[in-house]
Amino acid sequence: MSHKMSHNRKKLYFPMRQTLLLIGLCISLISCGGEKSASLEDFHTRPVTLPDGTAVTAEVLTKTGDMARGMMFRESLPEGRALMFVHERPSRQPYWMYSVKVPLDIVWLDRRGKVLEISENTPPCPGQASTCPSYGGTVDASIVIEVPGGYGRKHGIRLGEILRF
Repeated sequence: MSHKMSHNRKKLYFPMRQTLLLIGLCISLISCGGEKSASLEDFHTRPVTLPDGTAVTAEVLTKTGDMARGMMFRESLPEGRALMFVHERPSRQPYWMYSVKVPLDIVWLDRRGKVLEISENTPPCPGQASTCPSYGGTVDASIVIEVPGGYGRKHGIRLGEILRF
């Protein structure tokens, strides 16, 4: 009989211990409530500072499928937003505008953020994929950033300038 009682105590002890740990975790999370909580989007973005000091929020794309899709089918890219394509290694990366709905400035960078190449106000390509031209990709680049068309010139993005991220 004492064996059964001891066995039942163990069953009650471990769930109680886990419950207390969970309560402690909840209390510590609640005590951090003064700060803005992070959204899922925050984990896939990073700030990028343009040459004139303007900061934009860049959606960071590193997976092949995400990079291939990029701005395709999106209705807009608002001012203050950007897409950042991070390539595995420096290489020539031409981009195209198939199924992109708005003009974009496409900027090729090295890992330090130095501007190597720019395609300004790159026009959308609403036609067939086979008729869409490619832009840039004439130099080895590690990172490509897309901002709304005309935004780069407005904020000082020129060859040789540095973008901080």
